[in-house]
Amino acid sequence: MLNNSSDLNTFLIDLKDLLEKKGIFLSSKKYPLKFMYKLINEFDEIGWDKISNLKSDLHSLTININDSYNRKHKLNLIFPYNYNTEAIEVKADIPEQINNKYYIDELSNIIEFYKNIFDKYNDFWCQLEEIDKKTWVIEPINPPRSSTYRRIIIERKCSINIQINPSNPRSIPIYQLMGSDELVQKWTKILINRQYLWNLNNTIYENLKKILDIDFPQKEKMTLSDISEECGICYSHYLTVNNGDKEEMLLPDKQCKNSKCSRSFHYKCLFEWLRSLTTTKTSFNYLYGKCPYCEEMITL
Repeated sequence: MLNNSSDLNTFLIDLKDLLEKKGIFLSSKKYPLKFMYKLINEFDEIGWDKISNLKSDLHSLTININDSYNRKHKLNLIFPYNYNTEAIEVKADIPEQINNKYYIDELSNIIEFYKNIFDKYNDFWCQLEEIDKKTWVIEPINPPRSSTYRRIIIERKCSINIQINPSNPRSIPIYQLMGSDELVQKWTKILINRQYLWNLNNTIYENLKKILDIDFPQKEKMTLSDISEECGICYSHYLTVNNGDKEEMLLPDKQCKNSKCSRSFHYKCLFEWLRSLTTTKTSFNYLYGKCPYCEEMITL
């Protein structure tokens, strides 16, 4: 339709009508007609059904893409006002930083590039989806696709935090056991002695189940109090913290080493507590202070 516009005024009217039919009401005076024309042509090529959240000033939009497993992904694009010389900013929920530069007439190239990126991580996401489905994951809550870790309950008051390599997701993950010294020592010994059973042809879930020799506890059969104590400072299970432009909900991850105390704390709560005490000592970025309950020495 726009190609048939006879003059500038007709073009503007046709453009306005076209966008308003799609629920977009222009308010931008920062982009020239050449930009708008290119943008509309790009939308026609990639399909208007894939476009959402298009701002009325044309400064940003979202492109919706399905990967080969039919997962839904979103590409958030921000267009520079100096579009001839500056690249489009592209944000995607993936476990790596992408530094490719794209310009206004390359939207279809952006989509093709990120389709390949999404497919690259199919096995990584499959591993996490199986873990999320078959275990009780207590962190992160509602994880984004960029998240590379899971904290999994393995028994009452004990969990394992695994950090998965997105580029080699079936390799042995980096892990950290959380719980009392007794439970951590018990499961550490099992992991070390049976690590030779890890099979790269199996999924992470299958390998962990075999090595730990357990049926993972299910959320439906336990309560949060069964697997984690409240923080001894803020008296909550979960603490909401800002991590960049996202919020995370964290369980207590520090514990007093005194077996007669064993109180649990959020790292942040304990850090602020120790820092507020005049008796706390600092050395090489470590804090050395006393447990708020039993005065056992605690190091952060």
